[in-house]
Amino acid sequence: MPVITPNASFAQAIQFNTGFMDINGIRVATLQDITITAGFTLKEIRALGTIKMVVAPKRTEWKPGAKFKAMSVNQGLLGFLWGSSTVDSTGWDFNVVDGQVVLASVIITAYTNDAVSNIMQFQFVNSVFGTGTVGYKMDGAAEFDLEIMSQDLTTVTNYTTLSGYPGQPT
Repeated sequence: MPVITPNASFAQAIQFNTGFMDINGIRVATLQDITITAGFTLKEIRALGTIKMVVAPKRTEWKPGAKFKAMSVNQGLLGFLWGSSTVDSTGWDFNVVDGQVVLASVIITAYTNDAVSNIMQFQFVNSVFGTGTVGYKMDGAAEFDLEIMSQDLTTVTNYTTLSGYPGQPT
């Protein structure tokens, strides 16, 4: 990788402004303020009588997740969030009965620089919703502040930002 001079601009800035969420193949929400976390806990292995690590640090406890604002509060999203519903004479009652609905596939698709042709997808496997907060606003759409945690995560993109670097397409 070549040395980049100070104050040099990058070929393409990456930022996620908006996106959407599909759960088990169903589009349920438009998203804003997407934060993806894919972290590990780091462990150091040391031997008695030495200040150096015996081996390189190791990663443990893989913990992928996401936080975002869902720009809709709808029946489909509530069903996935709480998992149980019953029909009554006036509509749907959502009850947190089981509380542990595991979602086989949650896909968050984010646009890069608001270009709908440049997408990055975060594919969460075996996810559960954590805290959810609903905000109703006077001059805007209802928002759901949500977080998910999952067993695994795959990241997929349909474009490259590394052209010109060794080993990358030009």
